[in-house]
Amino acid sequence: MADLSALPDLPDLPAAPAPAIPGLQFACAIHALVEPPLSAGPGVNGERRHIVITGGLLRGPLINGSILPGGSDWLWQRPDGTAEIHAHYSVRLDDGTPVYLRNLGLRHAEPAVLARLRAALEAALDRSLSAEPAGEARLTNLSARTAAGGAAGTPIVGFVVAGAAKRVLVRGVGPALGAFGVTGVLADPALELRTTAGLVQRNDDWAGADAAAMAALGAFALPAGGKDAALLATLPPGAYTALVSDATGGAGGVALAELYDGDGAAPAGRLANASVRAAVGSGAQVLIPGLAVGGTGAAGLLIRAAGPALGRFGVADALADPVIALYRGSTLIASNDDWSGADNAAQIARAAAAAGAFGWDNGGRDAALLVTLPAGANYTVQVSGKGGATGTALVELYVVE
Repeated sequence: MADLSALPDLPDLPAAPAPAIPGLQFACAIHALVEPPLSAGPGVNGERRHIVITGGLLRGPLINGSILPGGSDWLWQRPDGTAEIHAHYSVRLDDGTPVYLRNLGLRHAEPAVLARLRAALEAALDRSLSAEPAGEARLTNLSARTAAGGAAGTPIVGFVVAGAAKRVLVRGVGPALGAFGVTGVLADPALELRTTAGLVQRNDDWAGADAAAMAALGAFALPAGGKDAALLATLPPGAYTALVSDATGGAGGVALAELYDGDGAAPAGRLANASVRAAVGSGAQVLIPGLAVGGTGAAGLLIRAAGPALGRFGVADALADPVIALYRGSTLIASNDDWSGADNAAQIARAAAAAGAFGWDNGGRDAALLVTLPAGANYTVQVSGKGGATGTALVELYVVE
């Protein structure tokens, strides 16, 4: 054994400084939308509950974004009343960054304490969300480039004005698309705005006096004296359709149908629903509507691509199996093929019923998404036929709570 007595004495070391107390900084409040818990029933070790997360918001001084559908909290309720939280979900920040979140925690208290805690948390969430309430976000634009006239038929843009009268800009653009490299354009679009009672307004060759109003809404300029069609109208609440056709009755061509919210910030009236019915081709000819969310906060949107469901309305060439994908720029946000197979199919059905959308058959091949989209951004919806199939589809946007 070594003789340790021969080792020199160690010098006295200075006392280690006390560790700094870590600080906390409020980043955001998380307001999650969830389905009712699914319980596996009580057992010897407690009760396991599965809580599906369907959406929501993150709002705060450091982090802002939207909760994507598809997450879950696998909560374990122990026999002693303690709840173990195991939540996994994904969010998309307002700048488009995807983030995976995992929340682990314990909750235990007397019933009276839990009640006070729940009330305090709900009040805190209300305060944190009041700076940018989701209700201030709104649908401000819908556009779709598609074939019009001739064998392609007539693209139809539909929309619903709710709350109060609203000023809208509707355009049917053909020749002006040539400046963007589009070939085969509709040479002379005609535009009709209608209700179920009949014609409201018609335009063939836009009025130069509307140029300033178009620019103020962010619409690209149309050539003076050109054959593109546009109309400005202040409309009372109700449902409207805008039809883009070939004024010459010829073979048709490519056109851009556009709808703009013509009012300023926080209008009394709003676009509660917008839609476009048009032909869906294959390859580069798939249907790609664009949409914009204005205001502040975030908007809940139900986005549907109806194909087979159009058969009940006598549409003979309806797209048999639509596939829908939602993009922000080049980033895929969500996609769906066959709505009833989605994780949140039950919520999609409830949102559709609440919005007044026509019903779909359970197990049908129509496609749908239920999303929360931050305001101040543009998005595109790509609708294609599964396997490259073609036909007519109806793309619908509903603003949901």
